[in-house]
Amino acid sequence: MPAPRPVRDGPGRKRQAVPPLNDQEVAIGEVQTLPTHGKLQLGVSSTGHSGMKEMLIARKARHEDAIEAYKKRNGTMEVELEARTAHVARSFKQLMGLNDAELRTMFDELADDFLLQMELSEVEGAWTRIFEELTRRSSWVDQFEKDLAKVEGERREMVEAELTKLLETLVATAHLLPPQLERLVEGETHQVNLLILSNREAHADLLARLRIDDVKLHKKCREDWEARLAAWRLLRHNHALKTFKSYAHSPEVVAPKAQQTLLEELGASQARFHERRVSMLDELPNIKPPMLS
Repeated sequence: MPAPRPVRDGPGRKRQAVPPLNDQEVAIGEVQTLPTHGKLQLGVSSTGHSGMKEMLIARKARHEDAIEAYKKRNGTMEVELEARTAHVARSFKQLMGLNDAELRTMFDELADDFLLQMELSEVEGAWTRIFEELTRRSSWVDQFEKDLAKVEGERREMVEAELTKLLETLVATAHLLPPQLERLVEGETHQVNLLILSNREAHADLLARLRIDDVKLHKKCREDWEARLAAWRLLRHNHALKTFKSYAHSPEVVAPKAQQTLLEELGASQARFHERRVSMLDELPNIKPPMLS
């Protein structure tokens, strides 16, 4: 294609300034101006380029060793994180067991044998202690969620550090080009992200069920305590009636000592009056005139 005709400067026409080329553009231009003959042909080597082949084999071996070392470190890390997750789960399960045992003990203290001897303030105080234990249980669920999130956060940080170290090692080895290495690391990152998302989904499902159970337990404990309060009222009511009936039929009420003393005194007085009357009746036949009037 012929070169375009030069544009002459005319009146009123301004020439546009062309920015200077940078070093990279100058280098590219110099390479492009090299002759094409023999550009893709390798030089003659007496050893058949064995040194280059050995270098490529060594780079490939270091590349594969770096990936294998990363997988081993990643496996060790997974075992450590799984052990920490299991430890967190066991600790939480033990706390839940202690909480269940404490709640059972509190309700055992509200049995009928003990309930009858308690006052209303003591029964209400029992609910305060039960509510505090339920609140403590909810806080343990929240702490369990934080512990699981902490383990997954540490997983992300540890894998990120290992992938960064792997990428630096592979780039220094130079077995593959940087774009290929980036795609390789992106694939590993994708697998780790899928694992973290799967774990978080499982944790979210577990925590949702724990919180539902916590709400149900709170409701059940409230209903059981209200039943114990109603039982306390009934027991105190029946106990009051029983106590009154026992008192009403007791000797103190049926035959009090003062009544017995009064009846004895009345009987003695009647006996004395009867004796006087009999004496007077005995004297009546002996009464004759002029004493009889």
